[in-house]
Amino acid sequence: MIAQKHPYGSVLGADIEPVRPPYTRSNCSFLTKDITHDWDFTGGGNFDFIHVRQLGDIQEKRTLIQRCFDNLKPGGWVEFTEWIAILQSPNHSLRGTAFRKWNDLLEQGMRQCGTTLYYPDKLKPLLQETGFEYIIETRNGATTNACYPGKKLQRIVPYVANGIHM
Repeated sequence: MIAQKHPYGSVLGADIEPVRPPYTRSNCSFLTKDITHDWDFTGGGNFDFIHVRQLGDIQEKRTLIQRCFDNLKPGGWVEFTEWIAILQSPNHSLRGTAFRKWNDLLEQGMRQCGTTLYYPDKLKPLLQETGFEYIIETRNGATTNACYPGKKLQRIVPYVANGIHM
């Protein structure tokens, strides 16, 4: 998407598993790399924009954020996209259901493993500590059916239902 919007830019994707989506552009390439450890990029990693998505609650969040900061050009941007996987209903209709029990047991199990479903809440303070400025935090609900009220959420539903998130 970013390669399409910026055809004269160079886009580099890095993933822990080999990736080669069928819709790539000529200005987009991919590396197999674990960015939680390896930041040895050709040219020193002088990036305008870094997008980090769904890493989970990694132990070295502070180190990763510092590496992002160190590898951005002045004025560059970093974007973190994470999910807080809690099933909720605006009318509280999940109370007493199997979904609510699933949420409770999932959170309990994660606490026993030393983490929480709310780990994304830790990112903003770490970004501030590292020296990032103009931090914008956006929270969006992911609807689970096409009958959800509101035109915006109805447009998002088909993407979420197909496993693609925006």
